[in-house]
Amino acid sequence: MIPGIDVNGVPKFNLLPGVTPLEPLSRLGAHIGLSNLYIKRDDEGGRGGGGNKIRKFERQFAKMVADGHDTVIIAAHHQSNAARELSGTAARFGLRSVVAVKDLIGRKTAAFGENGNRLLLSLLGTELVEVPADEDFVNFIKQLAKRLQFEGASPFILPFGASDVLGTMGYVDCADEILEQVRVETGRDPDVVIVPTGSGGTQAGLVAGFARRGVLTKTVGFTILKSKEDAINAVGKLAKETLGELGDKDLPFEIIVDDCALGDGYGQTTPDSLEAIRLTAQLEGLFLDPVYTGKAMAGLISQTRHGLIDSDQIVVFIHTGGLPLLFAYVDAFKGEE
Repeated sequence: MIPGIDVNGVPKFNLLPGVTPLEPLSRLGAHIGLSNLYIKRDDEGGRGGGGNKIRKFERQFAKMVADGHDTVIIAAHHQSNAARELSGTAARFGLRSVVAVKDLIGRKTAAFGENGNRLLLSLLGTELVEVPADEDFVNFIKQLAKRLQFEGASPFILPFGASDVLGTMGYVDCADEILEQVRVETGRDPDVVIVPTGSGGTQAGLVAGFARRGVLTKTVGFTILKSKEDAINAVGKLAKETLGELGDKDLPFEIIVDDCALGDGYGQTTPDSLEAIRLTAQLEGLFLDPVYTGKAMAGLISQTRHGLIDSDQIVVFIHTGGLPLLFAYVDAFKGEE
């Protein structure tokens, strides 16, 4: 595959089969009191089972391949969507994928240890390198990269969550897609876009993208990893850096992060997130996951019920993928935790 060049002159692989679908969620919307609820299906397309990291990889892999790297490293955990998407994409290019893994969630069930993304990583032949509990991810990966270089490899290190400027540009693309799709459907711009916020690149790209188009669309991130303050800082930093790289460093933007769905922390289920997953499945036949999208949907439902989102606003929910995580959390849905 030969990379193309995006409109800003940045090399880019087209890893998605095209524009991801925008679909109405009429039954779910009616149930929670929203008359214009849509879902952006970024769970579809791409290698390794799909998900939001595929957009991020489009420019990152273009740089990786252009610079002659043969190995890609990322920090993650044993049930990581990012690691699974990375390994699938790397296989497409014949690259070696190495994941530095640490227990970030603490679930000890058999399903979590063997099923879901863990099973898929095994099938993909991903090399998992255990990081000691007291070891810093950054230092460990630097040493890992040096060891791989000594062994003859040419490693490329991706940041946690693939969230850097090149990755964030993928969601500038997504903002453009959403605007065009919603305008075709409704003749209006979306009022609110909902997204789970982990490492921050997805929300930052959307914020930057809407800022570049000069629209009033608000991106609301429900943090599933960091504190509200840390999430706001991470998203703001990435959005600013991305706009600067695109030549729009002085554009104003707003960062909105809500921590109402975080619960006890990353990867820990909440009654509201499990109910949001069941509700979306039963009303729309769509599957969310317990770590990211389930919590974001729980957050959307909470904001709607508290009157923070008006019933007639156009709301777009970003489905960032993560279906395999459902199978790793089977015990949670059986009420055994």
